[in-house]
This record gives sequence, structure tokens and C-alpha cells, in this order.
Amino acid sequence: MTVSTSFGDYTLHSVIAEGGMGQVFLASRSGVEGFRKHVALKCLHPHLTHDLQFVSMFIDEAKLAAQLHHPNIVQVYDLGAVQGRYFIAMEYIDGVDLGTVLREFTQRGERLPVALAIGIIIELLYGLHYAHSKKDTAGAPLHLVHRDISPQNVLLSREGLIKLTDFGIAKVASRSIRTATGLLRGRLEYMAPEQANAQTVDFRADLFAAGALLYELLSGQLMRQNGNDTALLDEVRAGQLPPFDIVPQVFVPMLTRALAFAPEDRFADAASMAEALAVAQPEARLRTHEAVARLLQTVPLPVLKAIHEQSARPVATDTSHTPAARPVAPPKRWAFPFLPVLLLVLAGLTIAVAIRVFAPVQSPVQEPMAASLPLEVSAVSPTPPAIAATGYLSVNARPWARVMIDGKLTGRSTPIHQLPLVAGPHHIKLISPRAGQDIELTVEIEAGKTLTKVFTFK
Repeated sequence: MTVSTSFGDYTLHSVIAEGGMGQVFLASRSGVEGFRKHVALKCLHPHLTHDLQFVSMFIDEAKLAAQLHHPNIVQVYDLGAVQGRYFIAMEYIDGVDLGTVLREFTQRGERLPVALAIGIIIELLYGLHYAHSKKDTAGAPLHLVHRDISPQNVLLSREGLIKLTDFGIAKVASRSIRTATGLLRGRLEYMAPEQANAQTVDFRADLFAAGALLYELLSGQLMRQNGNDTALLDEVRAGQLPPFDIVPQVFVPMLTRALAFAPEDRFADAASMAEALAVAQPEARLRTHEAVARLLQTVPLPVLKAIHEQSARPVATDTSHTPAARPVAPPKRWAFPFLPVLLLVLAGLTIAVAIRVFAPVQSPVQEPMAASLPLEVSAVSPTPPAIAATGYLSVNARPWARVMIDGKLTGRSTPIHQLPLVAGPHHIKLISPRAGQDIELTVEIEAGKTLTKVFTFK
């Protein structure tokens, strides 16, 4: 039985992740007319609420992440405190982290498809490029660095979205965060040499980590596998790299550049690295979201459960600063008399069949056909041939963009040539990961004709 707990304006349902600073809950917030929105609620551990440094870091994370609005970055909605326990309400991603996917493939003795691996890294890089380029309200660069790029911080949703999360140890030029113990923060397996050597760190440290993750996706193993922490730290500081003979050779130049010891020898920015990968693997841009969605159909989702289902752990874990948990009763089976209702349904079906059999036969023109037709064709007269009601759309964008038509992702990116569409109005949305912008418009498709549209994002 799932246990739910009230937490301010939110209801906590289950624990979906734990970290050194706090827990992440699957939560919901209710509104008028039955409105309810699911969020991921990151709560600071109760024993840390009295540590001013941790509280300050937690608040800084929320303020920082709330400024980031990009398709490849998890959105932050709210910051608050309940009975002294601070929380961040974030976008809930119904899926798994990339680390879970990699473990599943390792157990199978398989590797991710190359095009899918490159597609994931490209999406990640565009999210990073947006964050690295972010400016404050006065127009001054924030010089934001994530500093913890790893599979656990790359989330994949059931819909096929790729999202970067956890800017909790990010660093802004205006404020340097150090731990009380002075220990390095981040995962050594993906850490750049300058970060391990406690030198000045900028966005190029994230490019190094992205290169280490790229190596892992292509090779099926960690770039650094030394189990001894001290030896591993020495290896990172020295910039030692494994041979690249177990990855496809076409990507060796990109790996060599991303993993260069000197930051100035790496890519100029994350977008440049993404473009280099796209040139080496052109099909990586195509249907990445569709491929991720299909992938998650084969990967178990161990802890992400729907409300009122059995969760991995009850929410009562580590809630010493919250009101006592109250149980949610499971839904009752057959809360209405089953047999009488069944008899009524059977009687209704019998009457409907009798009416159908004995009613006068209508002409084919009067027979209602729209309900049996596909949704997009139901408003079109079935009399003309299908080709007479079909037109074509060609669309391009600079930089490239994903294309949505009538609210649905096409699984394709620009350029698109002569995409067949039913004649009539269609809502088009272009999503540019690189520009971090969207363009929306309504177009009129004419039967038998091609409409061409070209867009340039600012």
C-alpha cells in the first residue's frame, strides 16, 4: 500500500531518488476543478537544515536552475520550505536516468546503437550550450558550468525526451562554492584534469565530461575503471586516457579533442562538438526521440510508479520534519453491485441489436461514416480519391529544428522535403535545441501542391 504525506501545498507519494543533500519525491499539487500536476520534489535532508552552507547551496541551486528554460534541461518550478525543511519543485520526468539504461545493456552484454548514443550526446550538448551561454538580466554572461555530467544526471522520458538535471554543484563566476571539507565534488570517472587539480574551471570541463560519457556509450564501459580512489584521482589529474581502439574510428577525432588535457585544445563550445558529431553520424539527428521512446519500452522502470500503485518505498522515509504520514486506501473492487449492472448492460445490448435488425435500411449516403475514419481524415469527404485531398509541406530552419505538426512530434528534423499532409490548415511548431527557441504558425496545405517554408532563429 502506498503511503502519502501532506507537505505544504504538495502531497508526497513515493521516494524516487536519494542523494547526499536530500531526497527526491514523486509529488503532486492540486488545484480547482480537479486540477493536479505531478512534480519531482527535491527536499533537503532534515539534519542539514541547520547547516547554513548547505541551505545556501540548496537555495542557490534553485535560483540558478529556475533561470534555465530549454527543451534539454529539467525545469524548476518552485522553491519553498515546510517547517524549516527546504524543497525545490521540478519538472517530473516519467522515465529513467541514462545510468539505468547502461546497466541494463551491460547485463545483456550489449551496447547502445551508435546513432542513438550520438543522438543522446548531441541533445545533451545543446542543453549545455544553452546553459553555458546564459546571461543575467543585465546581459552579463553567467559563465555557468554544470561540473557533474554523468549518466545519472541525464534523464530519458517515456516520450523520448533527453533532459539534463542537477545543477546542484554548478558554479557561477560571481560565487564560488566550496565544501566544508574541501573535497572535490563530482564523479572522478568523468572529471576534467583541471577540476581534479583544483584549478580554474570553465565550460570546457563539461565538454571533457561529455567526451567521457561519449566514450562510455560507444564502448560499453567506463573510460576510467580504476577501483582505487587515490589511484583514480592521480590518473585523472595526469590526464591519462584509455586507447580508443574499441570505439568506431569515425569518432576518434571528436573524442581526442573533447578529452584533451589542456582546455584550450578542446572544442570552442558545446554546440561545435554537437555539430561535429552530427557530421560524423548524420542519421543521429533523425528520430532520436522516437528511438529513446522505443528503448524505454524494453528497459524496466524500477522506481517510477503511478500514483496509487505499489511504490519502491513508502514516503515515510526521512520525513521527521513533516506531519505524520497518512495511508491512502487502495481502490475498492466492484464498489457497485456487479451482477445487476451486468444484466442491465446485456439487456441494453439486446435492445440495440433488435433496433438495428428491424430498423429501415438507410441509403449509403445517409450512413454516418466519419466515426470510423481516422481522426485526421474524418472532416474530409470520403467521395474524392485520397490523392486529391493531399498536399505537401517542405520546411527548413537555420539552425536545424525538430518539427511538430498538430501537436505531435514527427520524429524528424529539418530539412524536411515534401511531407504529405491532408489538405487544410495545420499547426506547425519548430523546436530549435541550439537556439533554445520555438517558432509556431498555422499553414494552409492545398491539395496536390507543395508549400515551402524557411525559418531563421535569432
